[in-house]
Amino acid sequence: MRMDVDDEKGTHELVGESVEYQPPVRTVTRSLIRGRYPVVTARTLTTTEGGTRVTLEASYSVPVRFPWVDRLYERRWKALGQKALDKTLARWASTYPD
Repeated sequence: MRMDVDDEKGTHELVGESVEYQPPVRTVTRSLIRGRYPVVTARTLTTTEGGTRVTLEASYSVPVRFPWVDRLYERRWKALGQKALDKTLARWASTYPD
């Protein structure tokens, strides 16, 4: 899998491979952003009334030079991650009829 990820600093390439595949309920993908930052994402599909619920789990590290910087920015990084996830879900939802 190869895709572009947009953030406030621009567009970055993400390259990944599926490492777990349990159709039709779960996939796990291991990826690298900009060739060096690892990301592991798991998608779990659950049947619901009227459709399918997708639960996305993501694990990634944000490189910093000092541990105290990580603590200062942790809330901001979480907010940016949630913002990116919300945008992705809104894009997916817009492709389906109401």
